[in-house]
Amino acid sequence: ELELKLSKLEKRKFPLEQERNRYKNALSHLNNAHFHYSSALNELNSAMSASTWDTFFGGGLFADAIKHSRIADARDASIRGRRALQLAYEIVPNLPRILAARIEEINKFWDVFFDNIFSDLNAREKIQRSIYSTQESLEDINRANSWLKVQIQKIDSEFRNLQSEISQTRQDLTKRRRSLIDIALQSKNS
Repeated sequence: ELELKLSKLEKRKFPLEQERNRYKNALSHLNNAHFHYSSALNELNSAMSASTWDTFFGGGLFADAIKHSRIADARDASIRGRRALQLAYEIVPNLPRILAARIEEINKFWDVFFDNIFSDLNAREKIQRSIYSTQESLEDINRANSWLKVQIQKIDSEFRNLQSEISQTRQDLTKRRRSLIDIALQSKNS
């Protein structure tokens, strides 16, 4: 009876370890997504500074070049962040919902060659919406990150309880075997 109980308890360990590893891998991908989206946000903030210079201080071609370069870098970082999110969802499909950041396209030709206050304000508005979208994605990632950590803590707690139960069952089994040996020795000596 104790051997069977111990066997059943031991079999429960592996699925728990697998589940914990799945959650930890997903957490790693979420951390990567957070890193890439944070990089995208930094690039967008830099693009916004260049846009401010272009719009209000006559930055011209140089400011436009910086702005578009930063937006391209933000888009690249956002794509890497989106891929990390996809990997996390492949591992844990029931993760809380995370909206992928949307980096809006700015028409480079219009912005550079028809440089005026209206095209500059339009570019600023698109950058601002992209910043907002990226910030929302980062907040979603933080919430999902917290959710995953809670799930890992639950599994760790269940695993500790299981280990304790296994240890107790082993002790009980050892005591039972010793008592059977003692009984066998006493009956042999009698």
